[in-house]
Amino acid sequence: MKVRITTVDDDQGWLDSAGINYKVNEIVEMTRDEFDQLNRYASEVNHDVCGPAISVEDVTASQENDTEAIELMQRFDNKS
Repeated sequence: MKVRITTVDDDQGWLDSAGINYKVNEIVEMTRDEFDQLNRYASEVNHDVCGPAISVEDVTASQENDTEAIELMQRFDNKS
Protein backbone atom coordinates (compact mmCIF):
# COMPACT_ATOMS: atom_id res chain seq x y z
CA MET A 1 0.00 0.00 0.00
CA LYS A 2 1.04 3.60 -0.53
CA VAL A 3 0.98 5.90 2.47
CA ARG A 4 1.47 9.63 3.04
CA ILE A 5 2.49 10.92 6.46
CA THR A 6 1.65 14.53 7.24
CA THR A 7 2.15 16.77 10.24
CA VAL A 8 0.85 20.07 11.55
CA ASP A 9 2.28 22.86 9.35
CA ASP A 10 4.34 20.22 7.46
CA ASP A 11 6.84 20.34 10.33
CA GLN A 12 9.40 17.52 9.95
CA GLY A 13 10.27 17.96 13.64
CA TRP A 14 7.13 16.07 14.68
CA LEU A 15 8.31 12.94 12.86
CA ASP A 16 11.92 13.33 13.94
CA SER A 17 11.05 13.79 17.62
CA ALA A 18 8.71 10.78 17.48
CA GLY A 19 11.44 8.63 15.90
CA ILE A 20 9.49 8.13 12.66
CA ASN A 21 12.02 7.73 9.85
CA TYR A 22 9.97 9.15 6.98
CA LYS A 23 9.82 12.58 5.40
CA VAL A 24 6.70 14.75 5.70
CA ASN A 25 4.37 14.38 2.69
CA GLU A 26 6.54 11.68 1.13
CA ILE A 27 4.51 8.80 -0.33
CA VAL A 28 6.02 5.49 0.75
CA GLU A 29 5.25 1.82 0.21
CA MET A 30 4.53 -0.27 3.30
CA THR A 31 2.64 -3.35 4.35
CA ARG A 32 -0.73 -3.22 6.11
CA ASP A 33 0.99 -4.30 9.34
CA GLU A 34 3.53 -1.47 9.08
CA PHE A 35 0.69 0.98 8.35
CA ASP A 36 -1.32 -0.21 11.35
CA GLN A 37 1.71 -0.02 13.64
CA LEU A 38 2.65 3.47 12.43
CA ASN A 39 -0.96 4.63 12.73
CA ARG A 40 -1.19 3.35 16.32
CA TYR A 41 2.07 5.08 17.18
CA ALA A 42 0.92 8.35 15.60
CA SER A 43 -2.32 8.11 17.61
CA GLU A 44 -0.32 7.72 20.82
CA VAL A 45 1.83 10.74 19.96
CA ASN A 46 -1.28 12.77 19.09
CA HIS A 47 -2.91 11.82 22.38
CA ASP A 48 0.21 12.80 24.35
CA VAL A 49 0.37 16.27 22.75
CA CYS A 50 -3.41 16.79 22.91
CA GLY A 51 -3.91 17.26 19.20
CA PRO A 52 -3.52 15.88 15.70
CA ALA A 53 0.21 16.45 15.22
CA ILE A 54 0.81 13.44 12.93
CA SER A 55 -1.53 11.94 10.34
CA VAL A 56 -1.07 8.68 8.41
CA GLU A 57 -3.14 8.33 5.24
CA ASP A 58 -3.55 5.43 2.79
CA VAL A 59 -3.29 7.02 -0.65
CA THR A 60 -3.20 3.83 -2.71
CA ALA A 61 -6.67 4.23 -4.23
CA SER A 62 -6.18 7.93 -4.78
CA GLN A 63 -3.00 7.38 -6.75
CA GLU A 64 -4.58 4.60 -8.81
CA ASN A 65 -7.51 6.88 -9.66
CA ASP A 66 -5.12 9.69 -10.64
CA THR A 67 -3.19 7.34 -12.94
CA GLU A 68 -6.41 6.14 -14.57
CA ALA A 69 -7.60 9.73 -15.11
CA ILE A 70 -4.29 10.70 -16.73
CA GLU A 71 -4.49 7.70 -19.07
CA LEU A 72 -8.05 8.63 -20.09
CA MET A 73 -7.02 12.24 -20.74
CA GLN A 74 -4.09 11.11 -22.87
CA ARG A 75 -6.34 8.83 -24.93
CA PHE A 76 -8.79 11.68 -25.46
CA ASP A 77 -5.98 14.06 -26.50
CA ASN A 78 -4.67 11.51 -29.02
CA LYS A 79 -8.11 11.29 -30.69
CA SER A 80 -8.36 15.05 -31.19
